[in-house]
Amino acid sequence: HLLCRGPSVAALTSRGFGAHIPELSEMVEAKPFALDGIASFGPLAGAAWHKAGLSLVTKAGHLLACPGLEPEQGRWPCVQSAQLPLQQGARLAAAAISEEEGHRTAALLFEHIPGMISIFKENLGSWSPAGEVHLPEAVGHVGLSFAGQELLAVIGKTGAVHRRHLEEGTTRWHASPPLAQLPREFRSACMATTQETSKGLLRLALHKAHQAWVPELTES
Repeated sequence: HLLCRGPSVAALTSRGFGAHIPELSEMVEAKPFALDGIASFGPLAGAAWHKAGLSLVTKAGHLLACPGLEPEQGRWPCVQSAQLPLQQGARLAAAAISEEEGHRTAALLFEHIPGMISIFKENLGSWSPAGEVHLPEAVGHVGLSFAGQELLAVIGKTGAVHRRHLEEGTTRWHASPPLAQLPREFRSACMATTQETSKGLLRLALHKAHQAWVPELTES
């Protein structure tokens, strides 16, 4: 999971281990950290970095909150904040959560419906269906995130990013990045603000080297 908050970037595994970069730069070193209090809720399906801290979504539909601007001494404590309306036995393949003007929106990709993203909006603590986004390329892993009111879906095998504005209904595409020599799978994408205050698309991929998967961050 790749999270952007202004010029800061963080990457998370589904089990809650991660690294963060206070400001995106070629000369900065990532700082490792771990999330506390999430083990009993199962693996993560999605995450976001909001003004009040991290918002997490587990594959079982639990919403967790990790208050604070950044980890302290390598730890970031988290607590359960809500439960998404999943049917009994349903599991999430991917998820994204946004927080705009005090209102939360969730984008959920279910394991049993891999070609359709379900949108839910929260009102007074209750979640209601608010639309669907159909993926034109439902193959393999898909990573979800929000950039304002736009939903980003990165296709794992190609790295292409599908952008859908939920209010205007418009769609844009970021083409696949150039082919690499080593096999890789794209896991997530987010929009980061650079020093020039412009927003750039970041993609997180894993490539195989010497029988191990190594993270790779690309900007476009």
